[in-house]
This record gives sequence, structure tokens and C-alpha cells, in this order.
Amino acid sequence: DNVFNIKIEFCYILSLNAKITIDIFNETLIFDRDIFLSEQHHRDIILCMVPNSGASPEFIEFAIFSSILRFARDANNNPMNLGLKVINMKVVVKVALDVNMIEDDDIDYDDELINESLMNAMINFTPASRSSVEGLERVKWDSMTKGG
Repeated sequence: DNVFNIKIEFCYILSLNAKITIDIFNETLIFDRDIFLSEQHHRDIILCMVPNSGASPEFIEFAIFSSILRFARDANNNPMNLGLKVINMKVVVKVALDVNMIEDDDIDYDDELINESLMNAMINFTPASRSSVEGLERVKWDSMTKGG
């Protein structure tokens, strides 16, 4: 099957110093290309992207998924990708947390703070490097997603 291998990274950083990372969440999702590009499955795909990220389904849908979908369509239609079984994408979402909103004893970083910060997130697409592609593991897939 032809699939999209999408690595999503949520990187929570301090707004005053982008070099200080508070938390990172990584997830790799593999979708059949026809299913991913089909509008009837978008809601289910969005819900697959939500768990553990700290982002709401609404944020994923409006701020992230539309950009990923646009990029996926372009990659799928690119003549250079014709014949490829796997199209790799890496999505980095940088979330700047306001240092004034973080309390010293707040270890889990309040969901409200994360959701508010996600609204100001930047999405950045990076083509997969050869070493990244070679480092991929084989996965077994079910009807919607292929977990790995």
C-alpha cells in the first residue's frame, strides 16, 4: 500500500528563551494515502493526532491538520514522488509558553496554558533526511492507522 509516514513533534518552549525546552511530545502515525486524503476520514484522523499531545481536537483540525493535508496533497501529486510506497513527513509544532503563566510547583503545565499557547504555535515542515528514512521501522497496520 501507499502510505504517509507522519512524525509529529510538539515542542513546548519558554517564550523568553526558545532554547529552553520544557517538554517534547513525539508521535509517529502512518496512514494509507487514499484514506488520509479522503474527506470522509478526516475526523477520525484528527482524533488519532490528539492523544497525549495536549492539543484539543479543534486546534489539531484548524491549525495543524489543514496544513498537513495541504502538504500531503502536494507531496502526493508531486511527479518526483510517483511510485514511492512511503512519503515521509515531519511536522514540528513549536509552542511558546509564557513564563509568567507557569507556577513553580506546576509540573504538568496546566492544560489551559498549553491550549492557549497552542493557538500561537508555529508549524514547520522539514523534508525527511536519508538517515531518517533508513532509520524507520516496519510496522503492521490496522484498518485506519498503522501504529509503530
